[in-house]
Amino acid sequence: MTPVASTTTNASGVYSFTGLTPGVSYTVVFAAPTGYTATVANVGDDATDSDADPVTGRSGSYTLAANESNLTVDAGFFRPASLGDKVFVDANRDGLQQPSETGLASVTVTLVSNGTALASVVTGADGVYSFTGLTPGVPYSVSFTAPANYTASTPNVGGDDTLDSDPINGITQSVTLASGQNNTTIDAGFSLLTASLGDLVFEDSNANGQQDAGEAGIAGVAVQLLADGGVTPVASTTTNASGVYSFTGLTPGVSYTVVFAAPTGYTATVTNVGNDATDSDADPVTGRSGSYTLAANESNLTVDAGFFRPASLGDKVFVDANRDGLQQPSETGLASVTVTLVSNGTALASVVTGADGVYSFTGLTPGVPYSVSFTAPANFTASTPNV
Repeated sequence: MTPVASTTTNASGVYSFTGLTPGVSYTVVFAAPTGYTATVANVGDDATDSDADPVTGRSGSYTLAANESNLTVDAGFFRPASLGDKVFVDANRDGLQQPSETGLASVTVTLVSNGTALASVVTGADGVYSFTGLTPGVPYSVSFTAPANYTASTPNVGGDDTLDSDPINGITQSVTLASGQNNTTIDAGFSLLTASLGDLVFEDSNANGQQDAGEAGIAGVAVQLLADGGVTPVASTTTNASGVYSFTGLTPGVSYTVVFAAPTGYTATVTNVGNDATDSDADPVTGRSGSYTLAANESNLTVDAGFFRPASLGDKVFVDANRDGLQQPSETGLASVTVTLVSNGTALASVVTGADGVYSFTGLTPGVPYSVSFTAPANFTASTPNV
């Protein structure tokens, strides 16, 4: 096919071929200008439609009569449009992109038109995505798939569309682009779903490993949080005046361990006895709880630690000179008497009274039944008891 004539459009886009021969069949071929795409052909009024085939650029055939002037052979082209922007971590949950908030990588973003998914992309490391080569005049929406452990930000906050989060229930409202338009205002914010754990450090007055009625919390206890088997704390806190502590903003899926420091003068109680909501979870030797892996939005308020203050008992072995069974001010202590601490029939420890007759057993566990056995010294007999 050899052209019989060629021309270019003028500044207004107008072209013409004159001096044509009546009765000859003519076809016009339009070359797509750089950066443009041919529009659809033969839509509507022939005087104003585009006649160029979108693939070949060729018009139909025209056979002209003598003196005929056909001014309906037009061609339309458009510049492809584009849209996109950023998926961001909405760290402060305000629905707006702050300068310090980073992009969110690996989020699936889908281009939708009239309910049909057209294409999908995944955000890059900077959270940026785009769809190019789009057709002006077509309504497009963008769907964002929430990544694991994230929730969508509140949409359309404030008056600046370049900073807000646009999806409502995962998809934006539709936008219609003009020729060559690049819409970079279609953003999505997501906030990390977090978890929390904590509860109470309590004084286990009877050392039974359970929070019983009337047992108070212990204030000012140092509590540390470890993650994924690490030894360096990822967070630290102290119990409040009621003995309560908590760690918030934790990452779902991470294994956490809580470490309780024994407060001065206290000893850790037995662990994991009875109801987990009210037991003590701190190992008596290490102070460490078990491991807890939390789900998104989970709040585990069962991680407790009980401590008790060791008890003591004792007093005096005395010479009951008047044999009345009572210590009189003038009656002296009796030295070197063997005194034995007994619990449930088992001897636990023995001491010998000092020169003043005094003895004591310290570091005893509350709630344990204790008895005291006295070995009568030579040439002495026991006084009448409980006079």
